[in-house]
Amino acid sequence: MEHIISTGPMQVVEWVRDDHAYLEAVPYNHWRFNPDVSVLRMVEVPEESARMAMLRTGEAHVADISLKNVNALVEDGFATFARGAGDQLGVFYTGNLWETEHAITGEPIDWGGVYVHDQPQIGKPTDPADMEEARQVRWALAEAIDREAINEAVLNGLGWAEYVEYCQAQSPFFEQAWKVEYDLESAKARLKNTAWPDGFEIALYPQMPHAIRPEVADAISGYWMKLGSKMAVSVNKYAYSIFRPGVVGRSTVIPWVTSCDEGRTQWPFDWPKAMVMTTLTRGGFGCGNESPELARWFLENSKEPDKEKRIATNRQVCDYLSYWQLGTGVVGMPVDIPYNPKRIASWTSDVNVWGEQIFVGIYKIKLTGK
Repeated sequence: MEHIISTGPMQVVEWVRDDHAYLEAVPYNHWRFNPDVSVLRMVEVPEESARMAMLRTGEAHVADISLKNVNALVEDGFATFARGAGDQLGVFYTGNLWETEHAITGEPIDWGGVYVHDQPQIGKPTDPADMEEARQVRWALAEAIDREAINEAVLNGLGWAEYVEYCQAQSPFFEQAWKVEYDLESAKARLKNTAWPDGFEIALYPQMPHAIRPEVADAISGYWMKLGSKMAVSVNKYAYSIFRPGVVGRSTVIPWVTSCDEGRTQWPFDWPKAMVMTTLTRGGFGCGNESPELARWFLENSKEPDKEKRIATNRQVCDYLSYWQLGTGVVGMPVDIPYNPKRIASWTSDVNVWGEQIFVGIYKIKLTGK
């Protein structure tokens, strides 16, 4: 990071992107309290086996570990920090830029060349036939995923199936009409009516670094490969700092496995949805797709004081997201972060709105003094 602007009980002394960070506690007279943690070192370790080894040898006291390996660490005497939150992982289809003007300013939108080459999963908004063909492709990709099997194999059965991003399957507002059944034959039949009856080449990027996303992406690619003899899926595993400029600039056409900000199980259903799937965040983070309908509904709900009306609007949002499959849900997972109880006495925090497997609230750790 070149210019860090922030406030909090800890200050960044050094941050080398994709490598390490060094933080120190801020004196009490500059913040609300003094954290027990006076010095925090965060190190980027790509291999999970190495992260687990660091925990076991005492080289690290907290680590991002996939759910399937958390139980083994608990059996070894490690504790877990469960934040009362969940993470909704799905596939977002970048390049589907359907707004022609900015939702607020009205300025014409630059599509950044995403329609130069015909991508099966991307629909051009000026061509209704292409929009429908791309929708069928995305539905084929959605139906080809066995979510329950991924939950068992990758999450050790600790998660659950998801179907539509931002419309959580465990929510009391979830409707069965939004469910996507695993049906390979139906998926193949959908492709037969497109220009790619036997499959096509497609890349998939798992937002990095993360203990789960690469494995989920690998599992998805395996299911997609069954769609036809010409199906070729590559999972590109590289630093998020390389991928991010493409979604900020709305220039990438590579689908990615992510929660894309709002895929959180703890977000109330009535909150305005899918801002990051619109031009409202142009110039900053986005999912890589944009919809005028989603922008309109978000703006309506942002100023609507009646909760029931917001819920009614969000049902329309979920109907729309289900129909177009712009963000296909795959699995949901609880957030459990293992830590060393010999060094950390307790770790409590309020439920964080993001809910990811990240160390928000680490400054609230109480040390054992050992």
